[in-house]
Formats: sequence, C-alpha cells, structure tokens
Amino acid sequence: MRPFWLAWGFLSRVPVPDLPDVTAAELARATRWYPLVGVGVGLVQIAALTVGSWGVNPLFGAVLAVAAGEWFTRGFHLDGLADCFDGLLVNGDAARRLAVMKDPHVGGLGAAAIALWVLLRVAAVQALVEHAVVVPALLAAPVLARAVLALDVASFPAASPTGLYAGLKAAVTRLDVAVALVPGVVAIGLLAQVAPWRAAAAGLGALVLPPFWHRPWVQKLGGINGDVLGASVQLRELWVLLCLA
Repeated sequence: MRPFWLAWGFLSRVPVPDLPDVTAAELARATRWYPLVGVGVGLVQIAALTVGSWGVNPLFGAVLAVAAGEWFTRGFHLDGLADCFDGLLVNGDAARRLAVMKDPHVGGLGAAAIALWVLLRVAAVQALVEHAVVVPALLAAPVLARAVLALDVASFPAASPTGLYAGLKAAVTRLDVAVALVPGVVAIGLLAQVAPWRAAAAGLGALVLPPFWHRPWVQKLGGINGDVLGASVQLRELWVLLCLA
C-alpha cells in the first residue's frame, strides 16, 4: 500500500503514514493511483461548489470550487505552471531557465499566469453550472489530467539527470502506464453519456497536448521536469472544462 499512500501524500494534502526510504520503483507504482487522487480533487470541488452556490450564488460557488481544488492539492500544479511561465521568456541557456524555474519566488510572468488561469477556470466552472454538466466535468477533468502523467513520463526525457522526474523516468513501466490510463478511459466514457462529441474532444486533447506543451520544453531544456509535468495537469484540466462548457 506504500505506492497508494505516496500518491495521496505527493499530490494532495491528505495526511498519510510516514514512509521512510521511498524508492524510485515505489514512486513509479504510485502513478497508478494518481487518477484516484483526481477523484478526490473532483469531489472536493463539487462539495465547495454546492456550498457556495446554495449559500450565496453560482458564481461564488465557482470561485469556491476552484479555490478548494487548489487548497486540496496545495497549489502543487499551479506552482508548476507559474514556474514554467517564469522560465518561458528568460534569456539564457537551459541551465539558466532551470535555475529560474527552481527559484521559489514567483516572477511577474508567473504571477500573471496564475491570475489569468484562475479567472479562466472560474469562468469555465460558471459556464458548466449554466449548462448543467458541472458535476461530471469536475469529476472527469482531474481524473483524466492525472491518468496520462505516467504516459508523459515514459515518453519524454528528463531535463536533468538527477531529481524526482529523472527517478520516475528510470523506473516507470508500461504496466504503470496502462493501469493509470484505465480510469482516464472510464472518465471519457462517463462524459460521453452527457456529451459524446465534447467528451471525444476532451480525451483527444488530453492525449495530443504533449507535442504542443512538452516538446518545446524538450527543445529548451533538453527534456521536461516536474514543473512542466505539473503545468500539464493544469492545461489538461482546463481543456476538459472548456470542452464541456
């Protein structure tokens, strides 16, 4: 059960047992449980949306849902998005970009990206409420976004020979990828019951995102890292929400 708890401890603020001496293989097996963490994210957002909508109005509920999702994940993926935008337009080589992305301080471009992203997500959730598809969308988006992470790791090189991503890259297996993808397929199937064509667009977008997002970073850094991977979660979630909204 260590990979199960590793997934929750790594991607959420759920309290987990102390897990000493974690191996790269265990981290790789944890990717199989990432979609389940996505279910938790979705349920937290739905609960916050319900409370906010009933207590005030749907717009307040949408704001509360987005805030609850970031609280539950400790803003982990949003931080990756900010780091990527901070490193996007930096003058210098790959080492300079990586240094900027590792800097714990958020720059102007990263802050602007966070602000814009939050506004886009709130607008998408609000539109989903109006179209009465918000519950399946908020459940499917975080599941699908995390189901493909193992595939990303298996497909793209590491920007640095050391670090968490490099360890995952060395240890992830085809079985990890296959197991993690199953909940994503289920999520698309559930969306198809509500909006077949939009569900197809959501699933296709989640799969074809890497060439448009990961590959430019491979060119800039020689590979991808945790920040690029985390930002892809934000991109995929927003894409699914926009497809259904």
